[in-house]
Amino acid sequence: MLLSFDEFRAFQPERKTYALFGHPLGHSMSPSLHKSLFDANGYDADYIAVDVPPAQLADALALARKKLAGVNVTIPHKKAIIPLLDEVNQSAAHLNSVNTVAFEGCKAIGFNTDILGFAESLERDGITLKDKKVLLIGYGGASAVMGYHCLKQGAILYITGRNAEKAEQLKQYLSTLFPDVKCKTCTRKHIPKDTAIIVNGTPLGMYPREDRSPLYFLPRGTTYVFDAVYNPPTTALLRLANPRFTQTRDGLYMLIMQAARA
Repeated sequence: MLLSFDEFRAFQPERKTYALFGHPLGHSMSPSLHKSLFDANGYDADYIAVDVPPAQLADALALARKKLAGVNVTIPHKKAIIPLLDEVNQSAAHLNSVNTVAFEGCKAIGFNTDILGFAESLERDGITLKDKKVLLIGYGGASAVMGYHCLKQGAILYITGRNAEKAEQLKQYLSTLFPDVKCKTCTRKHIPKDTAIIVNGTPLGMYPREDRSPLYFLPRGTTYVFDAVYNPPTTALLRLANPRFTQTRDGLYMLIMQAARA
């Protein structure tokens, strides 16, 4: 069920209900995904989506405290919601990004489960990060989450993208959080040849522009490629990998696991 903000004002849940706040929300898979997770676990609850314009976020959260059991937030609210919360989990605070709000007693507590979805994707594939060279493509919210996890696990991180200034800004920020771990920027023409892992946090290659790839080739030493894009499941970036030598993973498992954690 997708509600406008005015419809949400009038909405009265008949049982325990959770919601996704975002703007716009026509594309979201969250309601069907969470409903499937509820059904699979025998959890008697509903999940709705609410189109919340930025100017209405504070009012929407105030209503949610009264009506809902919890909230997920997506673009453009992941940062804007933080000052409205009573507490924020450490990793969400470091990332300055919240995608899950739990109501515990009188408190609204913010978490970031995107990072857990990424971590569990790597764990599922048996990928370890310590002392490995990782190329992170992009500098937006998804990239920051994945870069944070890579550095926390002791990777040697290189950040690249079309905008060198934004890549440098993300590098500087992550370096303040992990001053003892190596974090650098590079151009896409000067990727270290012994890069072991490629991680894409950009939307390049997403439907309906499936022919686009953030890279034209993979470094010779690449053994694993992760693409946060999940539609299509085999992106142009993943097609660059030789299946005999390089594992690949699209973003669907990350999406499912962050929802399950939420």
